[in-house]
Amino acid sequence: MKKLFCILLAFCLLLTSCAAPAEPSESYEPGTTDAFLHGDSSMPEPSEKDRDSEPEESASSESSAPAPSAGSEQDEPVDPLLARVHVSEPELIYPDKELKFTLDGSFCTLRQDDGSVLYWETANGSNYPPFLLYKGTEDDPLQEWLGLFEWDFGEVRHNRASTLWVQNFYQYEDGTLIGFVHREDLARNNDEGMNNFWIGLGISEDGGYHWKYLGDVLGTVMNWKMTDADGQPNMGGVPYIVHDGYFYIYYNEYITKTTRYIACARMSVEETLACAKEGTLPEVRKYDGEGWDADPFTDYGAPVIPGSTDGYMDSHADAVWCEPLGRYLMTVQTHAKGNLWMFLSEDGVHWDQKILIDSVKTGDTMHPYSTFVGLEDSSDDFSTVGAHFYLYFPRKGMGKMYDHEDVYRVEITVDPEITE
Repeated sequence: MKKLFCILLAFCLLLTSCAAPAEPSESYEPGTTDAFLHGDSSMPEPSEKDRDSEPEESASSESSAPAPSAGSEQDEPVDPLLARVHVSEPELIYPDKELKFTLDGSFCTLRQDDGSVLYWETANGSNYPPFLLYKGTEDDPLQEWLGLFEWDFGEVRHNRASTLWVQNFYQYEDGTLIGFVHREDLARNNDEGMNNFWIGLGISEDGGYHWKYLGDVLGTVMNWKMTDADGQPNMGGVPYIVHDGYFYIYYNEYITKTTRYIACARMSVEETLACAKEGTLPEVRKYDGEGWDADPFTDYGAPVIPGSTDGYMDSHADAVWCEPLGRYLMTVQTHAKGNLWMFLSEDGVHWDQKILIDSVKTGDTMHPYSTFVGLEDSSDDFSTVGAHFYLYFPRKGMGKMYDHEDVYRVEITVDPEITE
């Protein structure tokens, strides 16, 4: 496998998309969210996002180059399977000026009994804690402000420099939610002066209003090796699928300070729930290119997304199983290259087909934090979608323009399979 990595790895640009929030004006004390629980009418909604500057036009404004029709930049001719997938032109849902916070992760989503959808967002901006909860519709996800959801952090450090992002979750039959969590411990927050990233698990047994962090299950070998001068081994995440009784979770694997790609790890769905109920963690192994034998913290995982060794592709994204298509779908963004792709796979480790969702060739616009939301023929947690669903994503500025974004959606439909 070492020879395989040597062949695949190339010099690439280290880019990160989860920007660390600015230092708080005063320290955050555990427990101060008590007044901001769901249903408390005194809970203030974020008033206005922080902005480094107010340009005449943001990098992700409506004046950005329009997206081409899906598939117009396909590397290969569209095959019969891809021809069944239809992607609309991007529709603007929220211009930057209407957003009261800065997107800093994908929405977590859960359909309610009345047909509405709850949207969880771990945001960036002037408000801390940033754990926002909204109730809305497919047309207006942020329609009703519900308040903050709350974390029991356990023993991990938590403040504006280092906290938890629940980026996705799975709902079990008993209603338990298992969250797939991005965790950061940045250089300015630890004695070692190192930037560290992990993927962990959280559990909620009250519908997502309160969460308990169970611990880290996945790390990168470059943890404890990168100062601010070196950059950040940002693991991204956390798209996941369910395949053959396992969760497959996707993340950015760092090999050197400037080399990364998208990799995969897995854990048993049944064991994950049993362990979570006991407050423990399941066994997790990384995919090594041949099997699931790589240690989740000390070994390298193998690349699973074609082309992701260029260092631009990023896993701050989402994934689902599309029942009528018989394929898993996962979004991958390319930072400054300006593309948002949807990859397809039968087995979760070979992602050999892709469809272009959006492209903005300004050199300063990216597409992190995309989110699939299904309709009536989807599971309530949208880990499975049917023949009609939406994909939400921002056109987001980079660097000092990170706070500027417009939120779009595309409508995706799948034609029935034609059988003779």
